[in-house]
Amino acid sequence: MLSPKHGEFVAAPGFGTLALVAASIAVYILCSLKAGSSQIAAPLLQQYGALSAVVLKGQESWRLLSYGFLHATPIALGFNMLCLLAWGSILEKHISFLQYLVVYAVALIGAGLIGVHAHSPPFLIVGAQGAVGGVFGALVSLCMLGRIPLPLTFFVVAIVLNVGFAFVFPKAGWSVPAGGFAVGLLVGGLLGNLARLTDRVLRCKFPEWVKLELLLLLAFGAYAVSVAGVVKLSLIDVRGGLLMLGGALVVIKLVDLILYMKRGLAVIAALFAIAYAVVPVVFHSALVSVVARQCLSIARPMSNAALLGQLRAGFCEHQSYAVYAMTALAFVTAILVHFAPLRRGLRDVGFVGAGFRGERKRAVA
Repeated sequence: MLSPKHGEFVAAPGFGTLALVAASIAVYILCSLKAGSSQIAAPLLQQYGALSAVVLKGQESWRLLSYGFLHATPIALGFNMLCLLAWGSILEKHISFLQYLVVYAVALIGAGLIGVHAHSPPFLIVGAQGAVGGVFGALVSLCMLGRIPLPLTFFVVAIVLNVGFAFVFPKAGWSVPAGGFAVGLLVGGLLGNLARLTDRVLRCKFPEWVKLELLLLLAFGAYAVSVAGVVKLSLIDVRGGLLMLGGALVVIKLVDLILYMKRGLAVIAALFAIAYAVVPVVFHSALVSVVARQCLSIARPMSNAALLGQLRAGFCEHQSYAVYAMTALAFVTAILVHFAPLRRGLRDVGFVGAGFRGERKRAVA
């Protein structure tokens, strides 16, 4: 455990840190098996999602996330994961799991954007150094704000390690880790004052499951809006990003107002269930194409089960019915998953919303 009073700066890694380390190691093992060597060649890194100049054209923006899980050498992987275990474990102890993932993802994307603008094409960028630098930056920011007490030796050791690695491996460059550090410093400062900022605009403290599902649904909404052509989904497009951010803030405020109402928790659970049911409807055309391909690929006789065979024949003859069935299944599943908060919300006579408000006041205090 963290005990800065005695000069210690080690904490047991949490689930988020372990999951990120495991994902990076798994991707490296997959790439090394594919390459047949511990040194991953550039073409394979490019194929698996390395960051390249194509992002500058507003294409393949997903590479701004995927590059952070790719490593060309075991030494680079080991150094980044060692730093992530050392710094991420401490940060995760002091902020929520969702906030920790936000720090990591925002730093990863921000560092990638800085990296692609700092390099001249052609180039390839891989490694978690940007996200790890962001984790360290958030630690520095929160320490300066008095949220995380850390001894001076912690920062001295961290800086010496990074400077030493940069001199031993000069090709690694400074732009990505330095960019990640700057982004993490900013995000850490925002998180340090988050309670005070949100207290002015939000009435309730959101339950953790609401935060997570709201984040997932907002991400899906942004993608759906982009697919519909309303706003171009590009991390380079500042105007589109600001519009989506504004829309997300409006949705968050609406959720806050609903949670404050009597039976608001039940309304939120029902709205989430409806939102999950909307997913198959939004991608109706794509799902119909998938069903059509599956029907064409079935050359063998139908199943012996009469009911199953009739259902399959009906879906293949009327492919839209399969999408409607998916919609109904998604809704029923979501209702079952949210049954506990739904029941609690339906029984509410006004205490649930007041409880959320009280939790926010205690968090700020």
